[in-house]
Amino acid sequence: MTPGYASAIGVVLTAVMGTVLFGEFLGTVQIIGIGAIVVGVLLVELGSHPRERSPEATA
Repeated sequence: MTPGYASAIGVVLTAVMGTVLFGEFLGTVQIIGIGAIVVGVLLVELGSHPRERSPEATA
């Protein structure tokens, strides 16, 4: 199974390659949007793993 952050990397690479290959312009709003996608995906990924409990907490 592919990790969730791979989708965020795909978004970033698509935007960067569009800028490099086709001369597309990335404005401030687009850069903020890409950052929001990356942060959102990372938060979902971190939240999807249950926290491990220490032995003291279960006693």
